[in-house]
Amino acid sequence: IDAAVIATPNDTHHGIALDCLRAGLPVFLEKPVGLTLGEFDEIYEEGKRLGGIVQVGVELRFSPLMQEINRRLAQGEVGRLRQMWCKEYRPPLRPGEGGWRVSRRSGGALLEKSVHHFDLFNWFAASRPTLVSAFGGTDVVYRESGVIDNAVVIVEYANDVRAALQLG
Repeated sequence: IDAAVIATPNDTHHGIALDCLRAGLPVFLEKPVGLTLGEFDEIYEEGKRLGGIVQVGVELRFSPLMQEINRRLAQGEVGRLRQMWCKEYRPPLRPGEGGWRVSRRSGGALLEKSVHHFDLFNWFAASRPTLVSAFGGTDVVYRESGVIDNAVVIVEYANDVRAALQLG
């Protein structure tokens, strides 16, 4: 085995990634790395300790349109970036095998879906977030499961760029 590709339900990423790193395998891990910051930290620290390789797949960076937007931003063709926003009103997520996407196993819509938008915000801003404010609820689509399904998130970056996400 040359490497591991982890494309399983979100709540299984953490344990599988740690097992693969400890077996000495490079890991390509579908987003999200884990359901909590603690799971992310553990994978990061274990990879660092073992000299392992972990690559996280976030698909929108490979879109020709997003690459062109990033190129134009990086080269200053559209002026200085000050603000970004994304408003996404979408139908319910496809449930996935056994309904994992619409349960707590997914980490909620922010981890299952909106992580792509946060990745683009970070990429386009070319800076690190310094402040995040968020409000969300479980009262639109997934009332029964307690999965966060709507939110407003504001991100401020070290270079004074701001981003806003509305998920409904």
